[in-house]
Amino acid sequence: MIDTLRTACLQHPTAEKWVLLSSLAQGRALSERLAREGKPWLNLRFTTPAELARDLAAMEMAKRGISPLHPAAGAALTASLLEGDLGGAPRYFRRLTGAPGLARALFQAMTELRMAGL
Repeated sequence: MIDTLRTACLQHPTAEKWVLLSSLAQGRALSERLAREGKPWLNLRFTTPAELARDLAAMEMAKRGISPLHPAAGAALTASLLEGDLGGAPRYFRRLTGAPGLARALFQAMTELRMAGL
């Protein structure tokens, strides 16, 4: 992959180049390696498929006047729902309401289920 990136950066020095990776840490490692080898990597953009989808969706949502929910706001909203009237929700959620990180974990789980199409 390094050789391919090096070639793309040399052939198209000012063009924006997107690289999809499984983690942003891989992008940092690749950019550091290119820099250590003295190779230019101007306009090389690293992202994950999930981040790219989120960015594309955010642009479409903005056109429609809709703002995406920030993850911290999602956890806060989940906490608010847990502390409020849950109606017919199982009682075990009520017992766990004060557990540190519960709202964030539930929001993350719901987000992952939604992203999986469930």
